Formats: sequence, C-alpha cells, structure tokens
Amino acid sequence: MPDWHTINVPEIEEEYPELLRFGPTPSNGFFIRHLKNLEMSHVEVAPQNADPRPAFWLEDVHRADFFAITAPGTPNFALRNVTDLRILWSRAAKDTTLATADNQSL
Repeated sequence: MPDWHTINVPEIEEEYPELLRFGPTPSNGFFIRHLKNLEMSHVEVAPQNADPRPAFWLEDVHRADFFAITAPGTPNFALRNVTDLRILWSRAAKDTTLATADNQSL
C-alpha cells in the first residue's frame, strides 16, 4: 500500500457507492468527503491488523459531530477543509471543538 499521506482518492461520482473502485483510501475506517451535517455516535473502528492510517478522514465536511467514538492509535482524525467539528466523550480523541481545520490531525 502506498504511503497514506499521499493517497489521492479520485472523484468518480458515477461509481459511488462502490468504494473498492477507488483503490486504497487514506483512512482505515471512514473516508468522508463533500458532506454537510454529519453525526456519528457509539461507533468503534477496529482494524484486524495494525494500520497507521487514521480511522476517520474528513475532507470538505461542514458541521460534524462525533460522540462516543472508539478507535485504536493516533491520530484518529485527519481533517482537510473541515468547519464546525465537535468530538466529545470519545476514546479516539480528546474532547475537541473546532470552528475550522485544514490539514490537521487529532
């Protein structure tokens, strides 16, 4: 697998929702792009094998709330062009509230 820092997932809208058509992604759990008003709660990401990629990759995401999230390792959140983010009561990251984040990891 290539270095997860350099993976660029193509935007092929007509191929959604089949993720395997895009090749490797920079996350080991959820790759989330171009989304408004996301809420996730009581989610656990548990890869079978050790994986250096973050559990959540958010790109062009506006208003995202994560509550009671569990994931191994750090960083667990990679943020690219994210606004209005909250992470609370989670084992995956410290309680965090951000108005904006671009090219940041938690």
